Amino acid sequence: MRKIKFRIWEYENKKMFYVPEDAALHWDRKYGLWVEFYELEEFPGKVELLQYTNLKDKNGQDIYEGDIVTIHHSDGELIGVVKFGNGEFYIDCPPQDHLFSNCILSFS
Repeated sequence: MRKIKFRIWEYENKKMFYVPEDAALHWDRKYGLWVEFYELEEFPGKVELLQYTNLKDKNGQDIYEGDIVTIHHSDGELIGVVKFGNGEFYIDCPPQDHLFSNCILSFS
């Protein structure tokens, strides 16, 4: 079974908060997904809830949405941002000076 973990990025103070695995998650039509463990007053500014991809990098660190990753392949390197959409995680690469400019690499 896949582990479902989250972290919260708080824009104003540029801080990352890891959500405890035992935190209660709720879905609300008006507010979307929110985490019971954190109270709204803890985050005075805009926040973003980032989900764990269930993958680890070469150093064994968890990979979450929003992470910047480098993909090594025979033609060079791709640098992109991990995102989630259409039911899967993918890596969105900005235009780069080689064969794979504007790439979107998906993985499930």
